[in-house]
Amino acid sequence: MIEAGSSRLANKVIVVTGASGGIASATVRMLAKGGARLALLDRDPALLEALRSELSESSRHRGWALDLTDDARLDVVFGELIAHFGRVDALINNAGLLIGGHFEEAPAARLRKLIDVNLYVPLRMCQLAVPVMRHQGSGHIVNVFSSAGLLAVPGFAAYGATKSGLFAFSRTLRRELRGSGIKVSAFCPGATRSPMTEAMTEAGGNPGGETPHPVAKPAAALCHLIEHPEDVVVVSGRPLAQGIAMFLDRVFPKLLDGVWAKRCNDAYYGMAARGGRPQ
Repeated sequence: MIEAGSSRLANKVIVVTGASGGIASATVRMLAKGGARLALLDRDPALLEALRSELSESSRHRGWALDLTDDARLDVVFGELIAHFGRVDALINNAGLLIGGHFEEAPAARLRKLIDVNLYVPLRMCQLAVPVMRHQGSGHIVNVFSSAGLLAVPGFAAYGATKSGLFAFSRTLRRELRGSGIKVSAFCPGATRSPMTEAMTEAGGNPGGETPHPVAKPAAALCHLIEHPEDVVVVSGRPLAQGIAMFLDRVFPKLLDGVWAKRCNDAYYGMAARGGRPQ
């Protein structure tokens, strides 16, 4: 639980991408309550300003509306961010896009956008933030990935590829930055209750096999991670079942192949496709 004016968060400058999303906005509210100063990046200016204005001591926070895949605009915004706050204590790479359904049916432009948002953008954000953190001698990067990056879940081939790539990048970057004072964490929020997962549940269930939990659960876990850095955090409503599934997927993949073969009919892929909207 984040307490008002938490000593670990007080005056920390935290950058959050995709700030108006469900998990991110809940996290931002908790971080603001803890006394952090927030740099909020999102593509929707109206939602961004509405979020900023409702935060504790809203004048301490600032939002920038932009397309994160626009390199020139991102460079300008990051420069403005540093000029305004003077430092970056933590970066939360949360912005994400989802494509579900039959892989071969995904439009090429949508696939490129998926890779840009889910993989290129967090890599580029890290490129911008790491030199600042090196100069400070400290910093914390949190890359938000997905259980689809740990498990081979049919219907989410492209999405899973971007998230497994982000997970691998996080682990490797952590090793590269050892001794720099910069910590790197990979954070998996698990199946979270949202319009996306509600649509999937209405169609017959969640393909990931988990019962979606409220956004408050991963938001609290993410805030705790900012206060107490760890290498990897996975939030799950059924941690034992998820752990077993991950073990089987690594050690006995053919066993899970058979399970998925019975489940992956047209109705299943239609259910997965219903989740194909921005997070």
